[in-house]
Amino acid sequence: MGIVYRSWQFWQALLASPSVDELEFVHTILTPQEYNLFVQMHSGEQAHSLKVMHRLIKNNHRDPELLAAALLHDIGKINQPLHLWERVWLVLGNTFFPGLVSRWLRNSEMDVKSMDKYRRVFVIHRLHPEWGARLAQEAGAKSLCVNLIRRHHDRISPKADTFEDRLLHYLQEADNLS
Repeated sequence: MGIVYRSWQFWQALLASPSVDELEFVHTILTPQEYNLFVQMHSGEQAHSLKVMHRLIKNNHRDPELLAAALLHDIGKINQPLHLWERVWLVLGNTFFPGLVSRWLRNSEMDVKSMDKYRRVFVIHRLHPEWGARLAQEAGAKSLCVNLIRRHHDRISPKADTFEDRLLHYLQEADNLS
């Protein structure tokens, strides 16, 4: 994705907040325990997740576990919330310094609390799918939803042989466009 698009996406997320009607709609998709997780996310991340879900629905992807995963795919970020400057650094680092970021992640012990603040942002981004899957599982989410959350950053084959892989492809596509 280009820097202009990422900048637009960033400002949309920063200023966005779900409406009361949207939150009521979320109640129809998530269980009460899952909803309690959803409302712990930053309002911009809630709005992003709603966009992902609405894009899936618009494209006639209505599997209940896929929609729940769309709403909860970034829930792991509540473990280590990022400040505004850290979100900016994440976009800039991934856009302009992907080799450096890759080295940091490859050579990192992944202990978020003890690492420098510049590397920490990228490690949080790397680990949030696993954290989110664990949170969703503890909230009683079904295994397909948990797996989609866990794998939402994984690279998959364009052929997507399994049902889960096809749903993951739809989720990733909607996430990348939202």
